Amino acid sequence: MNSCSPPKPKPPTVVDPCRKPEPCPPSALTVSGLIEYYMRDYAASLTARLGELKNVTDYICGLHNIPTGKKEKYLRASHQFCIANRVISEMIEKLSDIDTHTFNDFEELRDHVAETARGTTGYADLSIYDFAFRYGFNHGLLPERRVYVHAGALTGAKALRRLGLIDCKITPPSIPIEAFAPILQEMGAMHLENFMCIVHRQLTQMADKLRSTSAKNTTKKTIKKTVKPTVK
Repeated sequence: MNSCSPPKPKPPTVVDPCRKPEPCPPSALTVSGLIEYYMRDYAASLTARLGELKNVTDYICGLHNIPTGKKEKYLRASHQFCIANRVISEMIEKLSDIDTHTFNDFEELRDHVAETARGTTGYADLSIYDFAFRYGFNHGLLPERRVYVHAGALTGAKALRRLGLIDCKITPPSIPIEAFAPILQEMGAMHLENFMCIVHRQLTQMADKLRSTSAKNTTKKTIKKTVKPTVK
């Protein structure tokens, strides 16, 4: 090899959009610690990303799309990676008149998007929520009364129920916010949904540890009751 040859360019770094968040420090492995971790490292970035979205295409895809003249080429956020181009194009057409509608709250907006998506295969509950959330954020309509749970957020919600921090049965797509413990309600429905998604692994770890500890304690109590003292 010629020593004067220019070095080969390094391949671009591929970032997994579904990568796990950075591990929490040990002190954060409590519910209050996880809330502090989320509010410090994720809350502001969520609102910043939402503010970058400008139109129906952006609200569907989750990233700002600059028209290139090429048909059906879309930048997508991780939640939308699996949605076919034709489905995105179909939903852009279906939702193109959304600004002509009036919504009293987020629930009405989400229900409208769900109804509009009927008949479109490949555009399910998570994408319906994502569009309503992104559009609503930029039009003053945020979830307040209910917390919507899909994918990671649903896993997080199940863990919180096992930890005794949700006091109702979990029935997707949403949970009344009053069913959450006060410390969680204080986050608001918007951040609570994102919080459960971001830290669902840590919450599940905590719930599993609690179950394991409870099982061990139960076993010890059972053994103590069944083993009779030896009479000499």
